[in-house]
Amino acid sequence: MSDGPSGLRNGEPATALPAPITQAASFDRQLAHDYGKTIAQDAADRGQDLIFGPGFNLARNPQAGRTFEYFGEDPFLAGAMAAANVDGLQGAGVMATPAGDADDAVTVSVTVTNTGDRAGAVAPQVYVKKPAARGIQTPVRELVGFDKVMLQPGESKTLTMTVEPMQLSVWNSATHAYQVTPGTYTFTAGLDVDNVKGGATYTVR
Repeated sequence: MSDGPSGLRNGEPATALPAPITQAASFDRQLAHDYGKTIAQDAADRGQDLIFGPGFNLARNPQAGRTFEYFGEDPFLAGAMAAANVDGLQGAGVMATPAGDADDAVTVSVTVTNTGDRAGAVAPQVYVKKPAARGIQTPVRELVGFDKVMLQPGESKTLTMTVEPMQLSVWNSATHAYQVTPGTYTFTAGLDVDNVKGGATYTVR
């Protein structure tokens, strides 16, 4: 694994890339995709299979020290650029771990294809495995999103679902409050809880 929101950083020489905020300034999803792919190629050449990035906190405080690693202050733009960046990384075989704060919503995209010879409706579901927290038990899979779509034979559609911070929180009986535990959240998707695929991760600092 390696740090990587703005290029591979593991102590070895790697491609020098512009700060991620420049991707947002381009409004170019393909550029963000290629940026992620470039990092993935560097990672694969060095035996790394997981990147800590991209980061997509909303850059709304000019005094914050790492806003150059994010995609600006607009939620839609930040989400679109981060998603394209992740597609570039994971399309090249390297896992991405998008990072954000505990009060950030998470956007999950699921592509569904009708492989049959008849039109039909399906309801893809998104599940999350929360990180362990002392004294708090969490389920192996917890439903956090679903949608329904009609597909013609051979048709594919990508559905986007938003997971709110409250859906990622757990009740802390010691503090008598809900909390989003720092750590890695693993998202999977499928048509039911016993048949899920994927393993996209999101890290809360």
